[in-house]
Amino acid sequence: MSNIKKILEESIAEMNSIKKMQSDLIDILASKQVNALLGVDSDDTSIVDGLSDTFKLKIASQGDETIYLLQKKLAKSYKTILGISVELNSQLGNPFESLNKLKLAREKDILTTEDVELLYSFSKSQQANYRARLKDSLPYYKDDSKSKSTNAKILYNKKDIEKWFENNFERVK
Repeated sequence: MSNIKKILEESIAEMNSIKKMQSDLIDILASKQVNALLGVDSDDTSIVDGLSDTFKLKIASQGDETIYLLQKKLAKSYKTILGISVELNSQLGNPFESLNKLKLAREKDILTTEDVELLYSFSKSQQANYRARLKDSLPYYKDDSKSKSTNAKILYNKKDIEKWFENNFERVK
């Protein structure tokens, strides 16, 4: 995955480099047109500093719509590719999110219902059923501050769950 992420980062850097080169080229073309109109023979691009990119592009194209339309198309393509790259980059992080949650849950001594679901593949409803058993119920703790609430936070001691597993499930060799 890190190779893909590196490729995406390089792609974004390359697109930014292309965008900069396009901008520099437009500055050069626009300044040449302005200098020609003023009758000045100079390669100084500072004459177009402060002008908007759209205005520079119109000056550079000097009535030739082809350059203007090409630049607009390139800008649109750049935005599309950049958007796709950013979306792919954000999606690359998501596969590791559940692995990180699993790793964190394994390191805990006190588990939430979500942790138990990740570690032992017991859904919340299965946990509730095991907790409600009259005999050999799943040991748990309720958050005292919410004990009167029907949505009280349920917590488990990992060692208690492991003992409960040993007592209630047959080990398959």
